Amino acid sequence: MQHLRLFLVWACLWGAAIDANLPKEQGCEQPNNYMHKFDINKYLGTWYTQSRTPFFGERIARCTRQSVSRTKSKGNWTYVSKLWEIRHESTKPSLRNIPLTDLRNGTYEMQTKVDEKGSRAFVLDTDYTHYAVRYNCFDIVGYISFDSWVIETRQPNPPKKYIKKAISVLKAANLRYEDMMTVDQKNCSSIQKPKHKPKPIPKVQPKLRTRH
Repeated sequence: MQHLRLFLVWACLWGAAIDANLPKEQGCEQPNNYMHKFDINKYLGTWYTQSRTPFFGERIARCTRQSVSRTKSKGNWTYVSKLWEIRHESTKPSLRNIPLTDLRNGTYEMQTKVDEKGSRAFVLDTDYTHYAVRYNCFDIVGYISFDSWVIETRQPNPPKKYIKKAISVLKAANLRYEDMMTVDQKNCSSIQKPKHKPKPIPKVQPKLRTRH
């Protein structure tokens, strides 16, 4: 336990120096206000990350967006988030498939490789067509937890009124917008275009019938 406390002190000093999100010596807590009647089927489609809180030591990627989809197998729907982003100074986008599981009462589990439990996501508010605000939290070894909050929009460069609406949602949940970092969504055409152009379908010339 003493080593854990020393790690937390070190992490807090480092995080404060780089203005990043800090670990907590406790498990994840449920936020006060979130959408208990969140409908993930209305949430399907592409969302562009406008800003989020970084974890300590993290450099925010650019051109981050996720595409939420669903498939039906044996009568049950499964949901997946395909996350695209360009990390650091790279010019090539990276792709991760993140299963969304345990959907209940406005929350869902994001099955990342951080630990077996994954990250719990709470949708604070969304109108499904313009903006969404999420609060995420995950535990590490049962002693340390990290939380973060994210602003997403349907457009890569949305009208400012939707960002202001999202900020008001964070304020109502006692989450600081000042702790967030803006995600660069400019010059992201390489992440939106397919790597290979589909081959054109050859035109088949009709055969002429000949009389015998």
